[in-house]
Amino acid sequence: DYPVFDSRDNCNAVIETATNTLVQVSLTTIIPQTVTAIGTSAYGNMNRLSSVTIPSWITSIGSHAFEVCTNLDTIYCEIEKPFPISEQAFYRVTEKATLYVPVGTKELYQSTEGWKNFINIVEKPMTGIEELRQSSERKNYLYYDLRGRSVKQPSKGIYIHNGRKVLIH
Repeated sequence: DYPVFDSRDNCNAVIETATNTLVQVSLTTIIPQTVTAIGTSAYGNMNRLSSVTIPSWITSIGSHAFEVCTNLDTIYCEIEKPFPISEQAFYRVTEKATLYVPVGTKELYQSTEGWKNFINIVEKPMTGIEELRQSSERKNYLYYDLRGRSVKQPSKGIYIHNGRKVLIH
């Protein structure tokens, strides 16, 4: 049997259907709630990726998942109870990227295999909403409404941007 793939919920990614594993992504990927795993090399070598949000419902991250993402400097990880990951999952990322984790979980991350390799781990409230103050930022990145539809020029409201909810006012 060969694996079957899909791309659901306008996520801009390829998902292995049987395992709900993200196997290939793009810069505009938004991880659907039905995806529980980030597969091996899913984000590997994405040099233009600068920020990523790992949602709380992810239960595994494959080896080399984010390896050599040379411009990845901000990782928001919403996972409350970190699980062990391969030391290669964030190969050549852990020394320069900042890993933002939910308040009260920093020590857990510092003692969990793979995550403990991050030099910069910062606790941050995971509110899901971040304000955008510079209107120039709005033009340079793709936004989606809460139904997953692409929005070229967002006005006031809540949108999905880089996998996170943002408030534009």
